Amino acid sequence: MPRKRTDSRRQQIAQAIRQFLKAMPKEAVIERVLRMAERDEDLWEELQEECHFEPLADSPNELIRWAEDRYPVDQWGRFADYLLTQLPPPVKPAKKRRNPWSEPPRDVARERLVKKAVEALLKAGREEDAVELYQGEAEQQGSYVPLVDYLIGAARGEDAAQWVSRGIEAMVAMRRDRDVTALRDRLRQLREQQRDWAAVAALQVEEFFHHPSLGTYQAAKTACERIEAWRQVRPTAMAFLASPVARSLTAKRPASWPLPQTGNPVVQAAARETLYQVLVDIACDEKNPEEALKWYDQRPRNSYEAYWGGQDDKVAQAVAATHPDRAIDIWKRLAEHHTDPMRSQQYDTAVRHLAQIRGTLDDAGRNEDWLKVLEAFRQKHRSKSKLLRLVDAMASRPRQSVKSVAAKRGRRS
Repeated sequence: MPRKRTDSRRQQIAQAIRQFLKAMPKEAVIERVLRMAERDEDLWEELQEECHFEPLADSPNELIRWAEDRYPVDQWGRFADYLLTQLPPPVKPAKKRRNPWSEPPRDVARERLVKKAVEALLKAGREEDAVELYQGEAEQQGSYVPLVDYLIGAARGEDAAQWVSRGIEAMVAMRRDRDVTALRDRLRQLREQQRDWAAVAALQVEEFFHHPSLGTYQAAKTACERIEAWRQVRPTAMAFLASPVARSLTAKRPASWPLPQTGNPVVQAAARETLYQVLVDIACDEKNPEEALKWYDQRPRNSYEAYWGGQDDKVAQAVAATHPDRAIDIWKRLAEHHTDPMRSQQYDTAVRHLAQIRGTLDDAGRNEDWLKVLEAFRQKHRSKSKLLRLVDAMASRPRQSVKSVAAKRGRRS
């Protein structure tokens, strides 16, 4: 909490601000007030209360609107020129970073000031100067996204597409993954506005190659199905996930590749091993239990997902109908994993997995097997009274199938 100022101190500050405002030109006053308002909300309220300065309406945006109504065009040009003189020197990236894979820091203060200068230039009718400023920031600071946003808003789509390609190449070199994705998204939105669905599909597939996941796979599938190209694209996508060799050759499309070139540099995942997690997720989503078990069994046992059971429950639910014994084995292991008496808050999770076992065996008409599983679990953990109370409460309730358990879990999440 900021320290509360006394009345005498507030009066001194107010008097100093009044003198400051009278001595400075109006364009400097606006920028000064904006900066103070961004840094100190208390000072912003104090300015409104003590100074009764007309522009201080409700927010910095109100101040800009006030100035826009009163300032002639040439004043906005002077204001823009003043802001450009206030640009801080560029921040040079460190030669060595602690984490070489982390994104370099952004110069947020400079980006904010450039945005205000562009707004002033546009109000002064100096559109070419605004574009030149954005282009200079893109080439020198790597701020391509604001430039592309402006060009798209100005209906200069093809210019925006060219800058997207240049930006992606530069951002890959600077290891700014988020900017790569943002630029590709801008180009995809532009092609959607133009109803160029083949280009949209190509960009979605390109994003999948860059960030392979179930989400990017589904987006690529939806876009390709719209132009009836998924049958030709899917084999390449699956080979990309399954084989590091295929991943290194994704730039060489097969002769039957149905998608157009995007014009962007080829950027692909850097992983050197089979992407088991994505393959398992896709198999579960497509309700293919055989494929799900195939990739699940091939996962390295020392992987993060294998250790923490991140995908185990999903796989068990996907294969319960066709491979109930495999699902039950997985749920038994998960239940045991959550029976540590030092973490009794996890007992609910252990009981939920037992309920899934019960539902699966009940669906298969194997009630005796369920009683054996329950008795074995009770005997193994007979010293954990809190856990056994929860287990008994679950066992006494009406039986439910694994589908209803999964549905309830989905509603909670």
